[in-house]
Amino acid sequence: MKFIFLAFLSLLSFSTFSQNADSAREATEIKVRKMFSNIPALKYPELVPFFADGKWGYLDKKTNKIIVQPFLYGAVFFTPLAQIYYQGEFINFLEDGTMAAERPSQEQSFSQESAPASMDGYDNKVRSSDDGFKGFEVSNTGELLAYSDLYRYNRQGIPGWNIQVVKYQNEFYGIVKNLEGKAGIIDRQGVELKGFEFNYDEILLNSGTKDTLNFWVFAKKEATDNYSLISNKGEVKMKDEIFNYPLTSNDVFGFVNFEKADTTAILDRHLMQWLVKPQTKIKLRQVSYSAQAKAKGEIAAIRKQVSIYYLVEDGKNKYFVDLKGKKYLPRK
Repeated sequence: MKFIFLAFLSLLSFSTFSQNADSAREATEIKVRKMFSNIPALKYPELVPFFADGKWGYLDKKTNKIIVQPFLYGAVFFTPLAQIYYQGEFINFLEDGTMAAERPSQEQSFSQESAPASMDGYDNKVRSSDDGFKGFEVSNTGELLAYSDLYRYNRQGIPGWNIQVVKYQNEFYGIVKNLEGKAGIIDRQGVELKGFEFNYDEILLNSGTKDTLNFWVFAKKEATDNYSLISNKGEVKMKDEIFNYPLTSNDVFGFVNFEKADTTAILDRHLMQWLVKPQTKIKLRQVSYSAQAKAKGEIAAIRKQVSIYYLVEDGKNKYFVDLKGKKYLPRK
């Protein structure tokens, strides 16, 4: 009987906790709704975050007038979906402008027991070169079928680390590293592309460029830590100017912000030029965007559908700037 009573108290306590959590979530949602009550849902993507007193609020994109007073600890744009974290709750803004609160869930911990002890030998696409196989094979759609062990530089079992397949004028080329760790470009028979005869320390494909007639790569040699942009025909842009690894997860439709020591910059991979040249006067922290609808298509098409902004830190002041150079600071 005592056990049953304790179980009943535990169940009652959990029920009370759940009700309190639901009430808190509902109260937070009401607060946020009130902040945005005078803004039509279709106008959310026209809001730009601004920073004051350690928090972020929202300005009207056209007038720089304050629309929502600062209340967030992070800047969030509407794309048109958005999720903000406020008073211990996630508030989701849906595409139709409605809001829904949800309780943050604990991150699932990674179980080492579920990971293989070693992936060496996992790659079943690698083929021996003993029979003269010195290139690679792909399907008609460009799917990698096999590649020579002459390029099995990385042995972690993931083919993409050893060969990047590029389609150019209905032919396929492979960006590879040889067993000495030197990078080059080969055709399917293993013949080296002129200018890329394993004379680079690293070669990375720059996909989605404005040049639809050629393909371009980021390449660097041991003598420098910096990358250059080089076309398959040998044309060079931004020679030794690109001072960071260029293919990062913070890429926003081809815009990438770089940080190294006190130097920051923003690279436009698509146009293959600096949006903001490397400098130390201000800090360029992130690139963000807003959109009226989910962006679709290639980079050039997407850029016409969205509004791009980058965050500037100038001393203690923080503000966003658009591609035309407009600063989004509260109108005085």
